[in-house]
Amino acid sequence: MSKIATVKLTDYEIVEIDGKFEKKLVSSVNVPAFLTNFSLNKAKNLGLIETDLIKDLVKMSGSSNIPELDNIIPIVYTACLGANPKFMNYEDFLSKFNYEITEMYELWAELLQTMFGDEKNKFVEGLMSGSSSKGKSGKK
Repeated sequence: MSKIATVKLTDYEIVEIDGKFEKKLVSSVNVPAFLTNFSLNKAKNLGLIETDLIKDLVKMSGSSNIPELDNIIPIVYTACLGANPKFMNYEDFLSKFNYEITEMYELWAELLQTMFGDEKNKFVEGLMSGSSSKGKSGKK
């Protein structure tokens, strides 16, 4: 049985405390995520991805290419749609997808791992270890 990635969607509100604004978590929900033919087709029809996404992902998994953030978010949405065919629309998803930059790359790497199963994937392992060190140094 293959592993399924989890995406945490959150709602925040802005509160003022002692004259300063802070983000307060209102609610969160964990959503399973994996890519399917249905979700890839739906995302293509919505204009979120190009037709050769699988080919690009396979190519990326064996190289040092790191996708731009603008490409990661549609892939994450597509994966959520794969596990939940009646998933929310893209705009609602964007309002609840509140990941830090490093977390987005780690999630993308996890989605690649689930897509390629239990095979060793040096690129994914390298990306995950590299993104962890970037987070510690504060560079993004």
